[in-house]
Amino acid sequence: MAQYYTLPTAVGEAKLANAIALGGTITISELALGDGGGTLPTPDSDRTALINEVRRAQINTSVVDEDNPNWIVVEQVLPPDVGGWTIREVGLYDADGDMIAYGNYPETYKPQLSEGSGRTQTIRFVMQVSDTAAVTLKVDPTVVLATRSYVDDSIRAHAESRNHPEATTTAIGFVELATGTEAKARADKKRALTPDTGGQMLAAHEQAETAHDAGQIALAEALANFTDAETVQAVLALIQRAALLPTATTEQAQALSSDDVVLTPASLAAIFSGPGQTLGPKGCQPLPGGLYLQWSEVTVTGQVRTQNIGDASLIIYDESAYVTWSMKYPNACVLATGSFGDIGEGIIENMTCRGSQTGASVRANGLASRPAGTSYSISGTIYALGH
Repeated sequence: MAQYYTLPTAVGEAKLANAIALGGTITISELALGDGGGTLPTPDSDRTALINEVRRAQINTSVVDEDNPNWIVVEQVLPPDVGGWTIREVGLYDADGDMIAYGNYPETYKPQLSEGSGRTQTIRFVMQVSDTAAVTLKVDPTVVLATRSYVDDSIRAHAESRNHPEATTTAIGFVELATGTEAKARADKKRALTPDTGGQMLAAHEQAETAHDAGQIALAEALANFTDAETVQAVLALIQRAALLPTATTEQAQALSSDDVVLTPASLAAIFSGPGQTLGPKGCQPLPGGLYLQWSEVTVTGQVRTQNIGDASLIIYDESAYVTWSMKYPNACVLATGSFGDIGEGIIENMTCRGSQTGASVRANGLASRPAGTSYSISGTIYALGH
């Protein structure tokens, strides 16, 4: 006879026989572990309790063995924080608290974390019955641990099932593919179109010999003017033969605000000529979008003078002038800058400009190449941009 085995207790045999006879069930709920009082016990069907119980807890899983249909395999997982004893006996208890099966167990020491070593251990109890349908298992998922194999099996079963969420525009999930007929019907918004199916639909569209109805095109209202045209080529011919939109007037072209007129070369040229346009040494040029470019010649005159800076004596020129724009900016002058002509008045030259709606102040200064007391005249051009 085998050294390690399990057998139903007398109470367990009686309860199982009664359940089979009356069509009832026995509910297995707990698995108890013991150390056998220090020695390996011999299973006895008259036993009603373990010799020395060290732990009793809910069972984790229970399955019917695949190769032995009369075997019920019960498992309990021991977490790392329990132990400090040697397992030599096991007992299976029902919901009434009666031990219905008992067995001895290969001596296994279960350490706990406080001893410096801890591990998760699975205890497996096999009970042979004549009718597994008469036995049910009570498992509380809130207090039991799952074995690695149980988790792996559960994940594998889920991955191989079709119980997954549907994909959306914001979440990952399953999506079903549409056939060409379903895509043409445009009734299902959850099916996806593959490149192959889309390519087949496009090929069929390109090879079609009949013209589209106006109602099939999203721009049906816009094509109402072409009700006599049966093909795209006929629509293009109508566009070429008739001016469907009026030509923009000079005022409309300069305003750049209408969307129901077209530009001609003449009206396009009118954009760059407007009421405030003047050309010459002092002028104004309107630009698209409401900007105005203005410019003006400026002459700064004065006398060269000496300026002492510390122990150094410099011969400088430094005078200002003011220019008025051809047109006052309606809102603001956003940029004013300038440049000298070929003057030869100084060896270091500088021009600064400060623009306003009506004009700009100009300052010309630098180191002079003429002796102090002589007169000078510096000319340049000021440019401004505003709106």
